[in-house]
Amino acid sequence: MIGTHGRTGLHQVLVGSVATDVLERAKLPVVLYREPRTHPCTAARFQRAEAERIGVVIPSGRRATSPGLPLPPRLGRLASVSEDSVPRAIPLDRVRRVRSIVAAVGAIFLGLVFLVAGVAKVVDPESFAEIVKAEGLVFVVPAIGVAMLAIALEIGLGLALVWGPRSRAILWVSTALVLGFLFLTGRAYVDHLRGAAGSTHSCGCFGNLVDRSPSAAFWQDVSMLVPALALAWLAPGRSNGPRAIRRWIAAAVGTVGAVGFAIAAPSLPLDDFVTRLHVGDPVKQICTDALGKRICLADAVPPLAEGSHVVVLANLDDPGLRRELVEFNAYAADGVGPQLWVLVGADKAEIAKYCLTAGASCPVMNVPMALLRPLYRRLPRSFLVTDGRVEKVWNGLPPFRSLSTPAPR
Repeated sequence: MIGTHGRTGLHQVLVGSVATDVLERAKLPVVLYREPRTHPCTAARFQRAEAERIGVVIPSGRRATSPGLPLPPRLGRLASVSEDSVPRAIPLDRVRRVRSIVAAVGAIFLGLVFLVAGVAKVVDPESFAEIVKAEGLVFVVPAIGVAMLAIALEIGLGLALVWGPRSRAILWVSTALVLGFLFLTGRAYVDHLRGAAGSTHSCGCFGNLVDRSPSAAFWQDVSMLVPALALAWLAPGRSNGPRAIRRWIAAAVGTVGAVGFAIAAPSLPLDDFVTRLHVGDPVKQICTDALGKRICLADAVPPLAEGSHVVVLANLDDPGLRRELVEFNAYAADGVGPQLWVLVGADKAEIAKYCLTAGASCPVMNVPMALLRPLYRRLPRSFLVTDGRVEKVWNGLPPFRSLSTPAPR
């Protein structure tokens, strides 16, 4: 004999009960009983509704009163109510089927979110490694190692949730990952509200595919991940059996393939597909919202709106950039080709120190890193702008000699 809350309808489907779990697994007859409500206006109605739940419940799901069992007076009175005089609860097999469908929808949606986030990191793992380092998530292995482990975890969980098996272990790890996402986006959101220095990114969960402010990143993760995870927990799957083993193998193979692609991605020509810098783009439309307000390249470098300019995205700490200073300075002093601009994500003090020690005569400008980072995978990267529109893009430094040659008349 076991007590029950007597839930019905959608409440029964979504919440379930311990009594339902016992009925599904029991190999012996089970008696369910619920104490009738005592409110004078509702006691009689609930007493009739509960009568259908009182009696012997056969494991197959059939219900029958049991006059052969010695029942207490109240139970005997309830069990004697006519079957046609009480409402019927949803059959257990239907409840189980609806909960499984709802849980599968939630798990598949959550898995797709993990897969999209993982693929965004696979094509640009070095950018994700920078975010890992900025978030202080480097412990034993280097940042790129942590990035690869995170990519494998996201892809593996995504495949497991979409294909199955959606076991409790998978759901527990998914819960931990969701909490980790919410912690990172929540911390960036709080830092942004407090105006803390360095709050210029939203955890990079979707790489360069999605430009999100800290507030949008946090609330989008809450609205997408939490409901999907809650639905997935309604009906965890099983992790044994031949079918589940095949799915485990498929998820493992997909994860290994994704990590292998991430290792090879930096050397693959993917910049035109995974960055936001393309031929034909107006500089006034190369923008970011990651700082809480919209900032465009045309606002950061106003002269780009008119005339011809060659722009180099660079890192002042790059030793290769210093080796190219002679060519930089010669081109800037020549004054024949397009105006040269070097954009870096450094502050004015670092720029002044660099120009003083390196003897750079070309214009070096500070641009917010949140605006620069989506434009490249590796530095340096250059592009030609004519009258506010990108005309050419080079992975590396531009061909200064061809640019400095006057056009034939």
